[in-house]
Amino acid sequence: MPGAYFLLDIMSSGDDQQSQAFTKPTFTEAQASALVESIFGFKVSKIQPLPSYDDQNFHVHISRSQETTDDPVEYVLKISNTKSSQTPDLIEMQNHIIMFLRAAGFPTASVCRTKGDNTISLMSIDSGSEIKSYLVRMLTYLPGRPIAEVATSHQQLYEIGRLAARLDKALEL
Repeated sequence: MPGAYFLLDIMSSGDDQQSQAFTKPTFTEAQASALVESIFGFKVSKIQPLPSYDDQNFHVHISRSQETTDDPVEYVLKISNTKSSQTPDLIEMQNHIIMFLRAAGFPTASVCRTKGDNTISLMSIDSGSEIKSYLVRMLTYLPGRPIAEVATSHQQLYEIGRLAARLDKALEL
């Protein structure tokens, strides 16, 4: 069935996936909004594409309900390319590093859980000629401006260096 998609909530398992050619995701805003609602259970009020090299990212605003008044309202939906989607263990490891650094007090996004209580979900699309699989995850949105867009001072660069040193120490095993 062309255009149909199938969802599979996963924790990790990439060993049995076959190799496939690299394909960058090309989801529309409406499709991405439907993914957020079906995988994470959030009602989307606004969604905008974000720049990305290999993957596809969206800035997502959700409608806040009365029972979730403390939850964030802005997120980043990340849809991995087909090659990265073959290695869910690597994406899962990235999520665990983000959670570790956040618990250690670093200013990082939070990893969102799916309705199935996982950190990633495998979504497959039937394009008519083949089925392509994409890993989908969502992080809280961190507002701000990229450092490349800001006039930097020596003090700011020093603080970035201190943060990098703290990060290096935290990740030592």
